[in-house]
This record gives sequence, structure tokens and C-alpha cells, in this order.
Amino acid sequence: MKRIKVKTLWRGQIGVRDKLVDEARGKGEGITFLHNNETMQIKADDIPVKIVGRSEKPFNDRFSRDKHYLIYFDWCPDAAQERLC
Repeated sequence: MKRIKVKTLWRGQIGVRDKLVDEARGKGEGITFLHNNETMQIKADDIPVKIVGRSEKPFNDRFSRDKHYLIYFDWCPDAAQERLC
């Protein structure tokens, strides 16, 4: 399972580079998101269903000249999934 650290939430969602999501899907892996000592796991089969949006414009990478889109997922940590999500 691919592990991705997320520093900030935006409107209750996490934004992840499309390249990281595509890598996980290509390998048939799920994704584990880490934010403020909480985790949220998404199984490989559920990734397309859990995507709630994509940025309209590409962003420039800070460290290279690559451009990437952000893929958004609703943040619902594993501890709260049974109750809220």
C-alpha cells in the first residue's frame, strides 16, 4: 500500500498529485493517507469511486518544471469511518 503524508486539508478534502494516485492504481495498490497522526486507507478497487474532484488547472512543481493536477478525496480518517463516513 502506498503511503502519502498530507500536511493540510482544504474544505475537508485532501489534495494529492495525480502522479501518485496513478502510480498506486497502475500497481494495483491501495493508498494510505497520513494527516495529524490519523490515517485513512483506500483500497485499490475503491480509488476511482472515492475521488471527488480534480483541479481545473495544472500546478507547477516546486522542485522541477513538471506540471501536475491535484486529485481530491474527502478526508475521513479510519477511526471515524464507521460513525461518520
